[in-house]
Amino acid sequence: MSIGKVIEILNTEVRQKTRRTIKGTDVQADGVRFAYEENGPLALDGISFSVGKGEHLAIVGKSGSGKSTIAKLLTGQIVPQAGSVWIGDADVATVSSESLADQVSIVVQEPVLFNLSIRENLLLAKDGATDAELTECCRRASIDGFIETLPEKWDTIIGEKGVRLSGGQKQRLSIARAFLQDRDIIIFDESTSALDSENENGIIQELRSLAEGKTLISIAHRLSTILDCDKVLVLQDGAVVAYGTHENLRSASEHYDLLFGNQYRLMLSS
Repeated sequence: MSIGKVIEILNTEVRQKTRRTIKGTDVQADGVRFAYEENGPLALDGISFSVGKGEHLAIVGKSGSGKSTIAKLLTGQIVPQAGSVWIGDADVATVSSESLADQVSIVVQEPVLFNLSIRENLLLAKDGATDAELTECCRRASIDGFIETLPEKWDTIIGEKGVRLSGGQKQRLSIARAFLQDRDIIIFDESTSALDSENENGIIQELRSLAEGKTLISIAHRLSTILDCDKVLVLQDGAVVAYGTHENLRSASEHYDLLFGNQYRLMLSS
C-alpha cells in the first residue's frame, strides 16, 4: 500500500469521528469482540454489560483476562471489531477522543505525571481551579496531609513521572485530579493497588459519596474495592464468566470464589 493511500485512510477515519457533546451517562456494551492483531486471539469475546448513573460496576479477573482492554474501549483508545460500546447517546466508534474525554475520566495504575509542581499537575485537570477546590479534592483523595508536610507544599516539584513520590502518593494525586476534573463517568483501573488499607478505605468512602450522581467503573483485584459495588463483571480469557452482585456471586460462582475466596475468608477471620 502506498503512503498516499495510508494518509487517505487515516484522514477518512479522522473525518468520521466528530466532536460533539455526549448526552447521558449510561454505559452499555453489546456483544463486543476485539483482537489486537488481525487473525490474532480475541482479547474480548462477546462482552456485554451495562451500568447507569448512580451505579458502580466492578470488573475483575486474572491478569490478561481483558479488563484493561475494556477501559481502552470506553476511553476511545481502540474500537471494537464487532458489537458496540455506547456512552450516553454516542457510539464510541463514531465520536472523537475529545468528545469522550469531556465525559469520561480514567485513573490508571501508573498515573501520567509531569516534572511540575503538585499544583500544576492538578491544574492540568481543571485550569483555573481555586485553592479551595485543590484542597478539597486532595482531602478526598487522602493526600492533603502529606502535601502540608512538604517544605514547598503545593509548589513542590515532583519530578518526571512523579519520581519523587511513592507509588501510593502518585495514585492518590491522580485520584485527586479525577475528583477535580469531575466527569460524569469515572473509570478506576487498578488505581488503588499501591495504597495501604487505611488510605484505600478512605477513598472508597469518597467513591460511595460520588456514586449518587455519577457512573463509576472499577477495575480491581482487591475484594475490599468491590464489596459495595452494585454489579460485578467477572472475566476469563476475554469472556464474561459471571455477572451479578458480590453476594450472589460469592455463593454461586466458582470463578468468583477462585479469585476472592481466600480474601473473603481472611476478612471474616480478622
